[in-house]
Amino acid sequence: MRKLLIPALALMLLTSCASRGTTALFFSPTFRANIPESEMIGGTIFQSEELSLKTAAGRSISGKTISNATEELPGDFDIHEYPKYLLGVLEIPANLPSSKNFSSSRMEIDHTYGIENLRILEDSRSISYLLCRSESCLAFVVSRSFHDHILTIHSDGYSEAEFTSFIRGNVDVKR
Repeated sequence: MRKLLIPALALMLLTSCASRGTTALFFSPTFRANIPESEMIGGTIFQSEELSLKTAAGRSISGKTISNATEELPGDFDIHEYPKYLLGVLEIPANLPSSKNFSSSRMEIDHTYGIENLRILEDSRSISYLLCRSESCLAFVVSRSFHDHILTIHSDGYSEAEFTSFIRGNVDVKR
């Protein structure tokens, strides 16, 4: 009986500790998002093209990593510059094989989020490029020290303040 009681108590303690914290969505070894318990209760995590969470309230957070390979960019392209070209911070080089893709994507992003709404957040580990319109937000998170891929994450149903707070406080970038 004692052998069964100790594991049962340990499981109860671990469950109660976990229920007061967060659940991590790992997009890669470099990027993860810590989702508060309040968002997880009754929510659904699913994978399509992105790793996504749909909350019981109908709000959603989705993300994926992008690299030169996934975006069909040349091997020598600096993926850290991707958001700058896409969001109009830097001019798209005409000789870039996928310059038409950048232009089309920029138009779609502008239509959905408004390029004029771009805000750049920086800290010691990352640079985040955020855009929000109404309750739809998009961010590109770039690690300062990791150069193989970046994170793109978007939400629906969160205000700009909530999304910004989420990016600042819940998206973890490993060194």
